[in-house]
Amino acid sequence: METFTVDAMPSMFDISFVRVGFLLLLLFTATFAFVTPSASEARFQPSPLRRRQKTSVTVGCGDAAGHAKVVHCYVLAHGFVGGENDLVYLHKSICEQAARVKKIEGRLTTVRTVALCANCNEGKTFDGVRHGGERLASYIKDALTEVIVEETESNSSNSPPVVKLSVVGNSLGGLYARYAVRSLFLQGDLSLSKYNVLIEPATFATTASPWLGIASNTYLPIPRFMESMIGWTLSRTGKDLCRTSSLVYEMATEPEFLKPLLKFERRIAMANCFCTDFLVGQNTGLFLDPKNDTPHTPAPEIVKTFSQTEMIKECYTTEKTYKGGDVPLSTSVDADNSVASRSLDSLGWLKIAVDVRKTLPSLPRLFSSKSSNLEEKDVLTSAELRKKWGSSDRVVLPNGHNMIVANQGKPGYEKAFKQGRPIMDSFAKLLVQQNALEKHG
Repeated sequence: METFTVDAMPSMFDISFVRVGFLLLLLFTATFAFVTPSASEARFQPSPLRRRQKTSVTVGCGDAAGHAKVVHCYVLAHGFVGGENDLVYLHKSICEQAARVKKIEGRLTTVRTVALCANCNEGKTFDGVRHGGERLASYIKDALTEVIVEETESNSSNSPPVVKLSVVGNSLGGLYARYAVRSLFLQGDLSLSKYNVLIEPATFATTASPWLGIASNTYLPIPRFMESMIGWTLSRTGKDLCRTSSLVYEMATEPEFLKPLLKFERRIAMANCFCTDFLVGQNTGLFLDPKNDTPHTPAPEIVKTFSQTEMIKECYTTEKTYKGGDVPLSTSVDADNSVASRSLDSLGWLKIAVDVRKTLPSLPRLFSSKSSNLEEKDVLTSAELRKKWGSSDRVVLPNGHNMIVANQGKPGYEKAFKQGRPIMDSFAKLLVQQNALEKHG
């Protein structure tokens, strides 16, 4: 028998506590987003490849000239008012994991791993998902070209390597990454014709990314007119996130955005659950909806990858069933969320639920939440997972948004969010191991 809380009504004390926490976090967020970053963004205009965080690791022996036959490029994209250092710990973990992979299926591999923290949107996150995605697409193309030139010139035969691409987007960076992938693969395969190299998409992953926007997905429910006001204060990006523009819905339902995602060997969504993320909750981070009955199957073999941390104990997969077809017209935010949730699930996903409650300040509830004993199932629907992961036995300060990636982007962050490092270590292990198990021709 499996027990989990569903539709629990918090006590008056809980509500008051949450409201105070909500107001404090709102004040902090407003100060952080509208004072410091805005001034920084006004004066900071980096070139796309300026001081790119770059580390390469060659795994295996290569050919006679030390040339890697396969280059796997990981591009990491930061979020709103963020920078290239936000994901520097994940960058480090990917390189360390790549260096540990020595043999696969009894043979030496000849894979060079290149990890890049994209800086093309640093100081430019207010002008909307479209512009940020286009900048990221240009960055990826330039980065891949640079890698190919380096690798081709390093061997005597001048033969280009096989190039594989994995993209990881954090928070708003997940939306940037989705738009960038659309731009890169809209016309079919991505080929850098000048070098006669076909780019092979490997893994597309997001961490705490608002796949459904934040409309109807705020930490505490607020009226639609307030969501629109918040969107207005955050400029073009806010309008996209708060769904006063149609872009987020289009990205979740239109074939021009979905088919490029299908080109990747695997798709992964990771998000904070149990009410621990003030900015991006599990409903939008894992695109869960109360009217979505898409089956989600447990993935215990993936959970074993995260054995070094207690913060990840549940992973689920959805089957790839996407067939295209007509897209329903946008009607209302709630109806659109249901359509978008089903549409995204049809691509086939690995969804990773993160529980950072033990790393955050919390208080026990004065009154127990109502519980429901359900017969244990091997498969749960999107609606059931939304209920399962949408409540907590404690009132938690919802500051998990930066914890999930062990964010190091600002002074004090490295110490404040270091408890998230085991999550990123295991995530990097999952990325590198799954990509390494592919057949390299």
